[in-house]
Amino acid sequence: MAHSGRTDSSGGHNCNVGSCAGTYHYHNGGYAPTTFTYIQTPQFPINIDAIWTWSPNSNKTYDIEMELKDSDPTQYSAVISKCMGCDPGPLVDFYTNKFNFSNVKPGTWYVNVKKKIYGSWSTIVYYKVDVPAWVSPTPTPAPTMIKNIPPPTASNSSDDLNSVIVLFICLFLAGSAYFGYKLIVWFLNYAKNNNWVYSILIWITLFGLIYIYSLFTDNNQSLESKNVKGPNYTCNCSKTCPNLSCAEAYFQLNNCGCSTRDGDGDGVPCEAQCR
Repeated sequence: MAHSGRTDSSGGHNCNVGSCAGTYHYHNGGYAPTTFTYIQTPQFPINIDAIWTWSPNSNKTYDIEMELKDSDPTQYSAVISKCMGCDPGPLVDFYTNKFNFSNVKPGTWYVNVKKKIYGSWSTIVYYKVDVPAWVSPTPTPAPTMIKNIPPPTASNSSDDLNSVIVLFICLFLAGSAYFGYKLIVWFLNYAKNNNWVYSILIWITLFGLIYIYSLFTDNNQSLESKNVKGPNYTCNCSKTCPNLSCAEAYFQLNNCGCSTRDGDGDGVPCEAQCR
């Protein structure tokens, strides 16, 4: 089965004769060559637009801010130059997707960019920048000087006193609210251990409601008493005696409380009509 042919550095060779023709095999304990894996350079994401902001300088140049519309910003190596598609270098120039370039003269420039993707630099892309002719920046108007400005007056002592009073009132209200809250908490905790407190609260509430109801009822009765109507009369204390009959005068005095109809207090109103 022997055949001619020299082995390579791996201990094998291509066989062209006999039963092994057309194969590659090893001799003398040969070994398979080491396999190398090559990492492909990651591609810079396509269709990433840029937004430009121009700021003119007094030395006939521009400061330019370039913002990449990158939805996944990382680290970037970016440089502006006259070279189209040149490598911007191995260092990180910007840690955000906003690049700033200072003192750029008018003309055509190229911003060459690559970004870190999974720890490796991507392919290089470039953005063409047409810097316009320089236009002098519009100066900021100086503030108008106002003459004869009166000097500031000293603060009024009464204003300071009012401020102190307001501060004291605020502190007093805050303290009262705090101690009131503490008192309510203490009372509720005390009531949990002493059920008779709830009974007292219920009775106080009932008496309070009854008292309020009685006041409301008395007010309604007093209002109704002022609107009492007789067979032919209506309470009207503004009517004077010459305009009243004796019966109406007694009605105004006794039912409406029009005491002015009985000037001497003898119980007989409008004595000229009630002789």
